[in-house]
Amino acid sequence: MKKIGFIVLAVVLALGLVGVGYAAWSQTLNVGVVAKTGSLSAVFGGSTTSGTPDNGVSTWSTTGQGTTTLNISIANAYPGENFVIPFTVNNTGTIPANVTMGTWTDTTVGTNPVTENPYADDVVISTWNAPTSPIAVGGYATDGSLTVSVGPNAAMNGTYTLTATIVVSQ
Repeated sequence: MKKIGFIVLAVVLALGLVGVGYAAWSQTLNVGVVAKTGSLSAVFGGSTTSGTPDNGVSTWSTTGQGTTTLNISIANAYPGENFVIPFTVNNTGTIPANVTMGTWTDTTVGTNPVTENPYADDVVISTWNAPTSPIAVGGYATDGSLTVSVGPNAAMNGTYTLTATIVVSQ
């Protein structure tokens, strides 16, 4: 009986020493995560800001570079003219940006899709040349253009207000 007791005691002591040895050599590693999201931001860049079509009479100009609104002014336009207005979209955010063309609004016609008839009766945005997407981060930019067409029924000395939407998304 003494022999069995001695063996049990030896086994218990051996297991205890293994447990203490394991505990003495264990280590805990911690993982910390800090995740910061980026920002989506775009502005119109420094593209061509004025021009004169081939007739030498009409002119166009843009303002709003460095902002989210590009204003286009056209003077001395007449029926049959088309003004190709270039623009640049700069990615000022910290993530890539995708650019898509939205709709345009003409105060005399209403909201129309980009596929609006280019031979409408007044003044319309007839075509879009969409910027290339996506725009990389780090100050990269992409160029696009839109064409403003003066239709056959545009009023003499008339004023037309058009608003175009360009959508920038992730």
